[in-house]
Amino acid sequence: MRAAFQLGVQKVVYVSSAITMGISDSKDFILNEACNYIPEKSYEAYRSDAYTTSKKCAERLVWECPINTCIVNPTTANIELFFKIVDKSKVVLAPPGGTNIIDVEDVADGIIAALDRGYPKQHYILSNINTTYADLYRKITSKPVIALPQSTKKLCGLWADLSHGKYMSRYLIENAYGYKYYSNVKARLDLKWEPKYDLETIIERHKHGNVGSKQTVL
Repeated sequence: MRAAFQLGVQKVVYVSSAITMGISDSKDFILNEACNYIPEKSYEAYRSDAYTTSKKCAERLVWECPINTCIVNPTTANIELFFKIVDKSKVVLAPPGGTNIIDVEDVADGIIAALDRGYPKQHYILSNINTTYADLYRKITSKPVIALPQSTKKLCGLWADLSHGKYMSRYLIENAYGYKYYSNVKARLDLKWEPKYDLETIIERHKHGNVGSKQTVL
């Protein structure tokens, strides 16, 4: 950002992550840009895991630079992890939380729209489909999918403490048992952007390796 300022760059779109908006305990609470909070004085105040901390720290540094800058916050565009879990499992155990899925091309279109129409010092969540992990797995595979009840959260927490985070951390538990449901209303209104792909199409594109278009160039 300092180099961009020195070279006279007129506008920057920084690609962060929707995780900086947080995780909800309820599927009925849809997170939006107002949920992003960056303390003014201390990085320690919002330290959680390395990934989230790095994103929040980067956002703060971006805002400190006097350039016309906006931030886009995509949700999950890479669903490879879910396919790997399915491939390794005879029976898929799904945590009771949920997440948001978006196609990588829709993210690319959102970044371009932010460069063209994004307002300075604004966040834009690039999100699409809110879905529970259980429903997501059932769309990916025909294998049995068992949705774990919320009551297993305490047991997982105990396991994390006894193993000192070797196999599972408290943060990962909150991640899996919470809901990363995000609104894209602000991005759609300000950026005149609309995601094209539904969840079934995203899954099929991934299965057949048809992800990424030569027509979409960053």
